[in-house]
Order: sequence, then structure tokens, then C-alpha cells
Amino acid sequence: MVRHGRSMALSVAVKADAARLCGEEYRSAALDTIMANATADRIPIATSGIRAMGFLMKHQVDTEGGASVSPRITTHFVKCLQNSSSEVRLAAERVLWWVCRDPASPALEPPMVKPLLKALLDNTKDKNTGVRAQSEHTIVSLLRLRQG
Repeated sequence: MVRHGRSMALSVAVKADAARLCGEEYRSAALDTIMANATADRIPIATSGIRAMGFLMKHQVDTEGGASVSPRITTHFVKCLQNSSSEVRLAAERVLWWVCRDPASPALEPPMVKPLLKALLDNTKDKNTGVRAQSEHTIVSLLRLRQG
């Protein structure tokens, strides 16, 4: 219960002020904690870690451009998209959709998109209808198919 509270607090802190939390002083500690939460064995901790990862990714994309996203975030998103739990996969897909949905933000670079796209395509064959539908919706946002 304490780990879940801490992961939720970190997620909210990253959403509220990612620039201060992920500055030079706390960057490595915050990133390590977020990654540990995102790959936790407990579903509520993992989902809040995934949300924090998404908030951090959105901050990096908006402030420094699509090429600035940490490769660790991309590899952890792929791990979350391949998780055995449908809830964790669905949370990862929703967060990726949220990061990529704004047409005004810069697009992710192709080397980052490729592993995410492969994992999302694998999820389109899932037996869970929610995971399958959200995966397709996320692919549309990731590839910016509605922007031409």
C-alpha cells in the first residue's frame, strides 16, 4: 500500500511539474523510480508508473522535440505493451495514445516508433477486445494518420 501511494504521488508530481522534478539534480533518481514502478509486479503500481512514464515522455517531447525521448522510456513502454496483464497493456496503450494525440506536438522519431509499433501490432491480435481496439486507436495517433 505504501509503494502504491508513493507511485501515485510520483505520477502526480511528474504531471504537475516535470521540469522541476526531472531537472539535473533529480533526473536519474526520478527516472529510475519511474521505471521501477512501471515494471512492478502489482498492477496498480505498474499503471501509475506507466502514467508517470507517459507524463515524462510528453514533457520531453514538448520541451525538447521528438528525438529527445529517453531510449529507456521506449524500451520500458515495449515491455509494458508485452505484459501478461491486459490491464497493464491497456494502460500503456492509453498513455501512448495520450502522448501522441496532440497534432501540435512534435512527432516521435522513426527509431523510437518502430519498436512501439511492433508491440502495438502484436496487441491488435489480442483476444481482449479492449486491448485490441485501444491498440488500433494508438497506432493511428502514433503514426499521425489523421494529419495526412
